[in-house]
Amino acid sequence: MKKFNYKLIIVIVFIFCVSHTAYASTLSVNTNKTDVKTGGLFTANVMLDSTNVPINTIEGDLVYDKSVLTPERINIGDSFISFWVEKPSIKNTGSIHFSGIVPGGLTATNSEVFSVVFRAIEVGNANMTISNAALFINDGQGTKDEAIIKNKSIQIVAGVAGVNEVLDSTDSIAPEIFKITRTKDLAIFDNKYFVVFSTQDKESGVDHYTVCEYTKRNCEISESPYLLRYQNPFYRIIVIAYDGDGNAQEVILTSPWLILIIICLLLLIIKLGYSIYHRYLKKNKV
Repeated sequence: MKKFNYKLIIVIVFIFCVSHTAYASTLSVNTNKTDVKTGGLFTANVMLDSTNVPINTIEGDLVYDKSVLTPERINIGDSFISFWVEKPSIKNTGSIHFSGIVPGGLTATNSEVFSVVFRAIEVGNANMTISNAALFINDGQGTKDEAIIKNKSIQIVAGVAGVNEVLDSTDSIAPEIFKITRTKDLAIFDNKYFVVFSTQDKESGVDHYTVCEYTKRNCEISESPYLLRYQNPFYRIIVIAYDGDGNAQEVILTSPWLILIIICLLLLIIKLGYSIYHRYLKKNKV
């Protein structure tokens, strides 16, 4: 009977373990405090570390104990996420769902996905855990990365010092200036014209966009890409980005044909006005 080659078995197991974990990214929850008094505030940051592989899609849930914690604000201003499929939002369910995309992928090194400002409402141990995590590698094949999860807990103690602690809302900076692109594609909106746009806000994060066609009387809250209602070449599109504190950044895209028509009309009005004025002078012999 042949002897078992234990060295070969060990090498195979080692190779399997290395290949199985080498590309695992870490999704963690960090806090700026280790304990907090009742009524006080603290920040929890959801972080990604994918130093071995570029990630283009991330999804999951931040679960917290709503009997001892209440979320006051969610910040996405420092997030590396380019496009949110579902922005993290407060729904008072004890869970914050998030889903985002990074076109082209990103090799993240302790990079922020989003952060939450929590208020401690009861004494106890407050657990914050990440569940239903899904990370996908930017390899063109939709390969799922195995996420290492690092959860966090913070101790809430009795006290009165934190009761009067208020949420800082001093953001007075508008979202960054951005670009509007009008285009069409056979695979999107039946080859009809649409616009794409995106910006960032490093303070409170972009809350929503308003898209207007021609005038601000014809607006609606929307996301990018936005299907244009008017498919003619004479367009005027206004996109307004609002951050979490209501600051706005407005960008306008106007058709060169519309600009040409306006210039021609102005020249016609000027010429007509000059003609009328010239006739008036001639008639009155001024």
